[in-house]
Amino acid sequence: MIDAVPMDPVEVFARTLYAEARTPDLPAIEALAAVVVNRVPWSADWAVRAAAVREACLAPWQFACWDPDPATRAAMATAPGGQVLKLCRRVARRALAGTLVDPTRGATRYHDRDSAPVWARGRAPAAEIGGVLFYNDLR
Repeated sequence: MIDAVPMDPVEVFARTLYAEARTPDLPAIEALAAVVVNRVPWSADWAVRAAAVREACLAPWQFACWDPDPATRAAMATAPGGQVLKLCRRVARRALAGTLVDPTRGATRYHDRDSAPVWARGRAPAAEIGGVLFYNDLR
């Protein structure tokens, strides 16, 4: 099987934001971008940082939009365009450039306010943005 996932790190990052945010709300997209960036070690080298972010987005069981199922990956590889995806690309570029302010206070995990994952029990969120709770005490 040929892997249909785009090679460009900005595109993978933007499509992750597009699918995970499910909203045109800029603060929510920026918060999700911060979570992705917080999951990788910082590097002053843009190419190294971009490659690490791409791998974090595609890692198994990290972001549902990149589920290991080949059909899901194929659908994400051909995600529709539009204004929201363009916005996600701009946010992804800002995050990779290091110019995005982190509104999540270093969060590495998140979930919708209406869900209650086991890993969040007993933990206080560091931020709530757009109906999403963000946690900075987990890896």
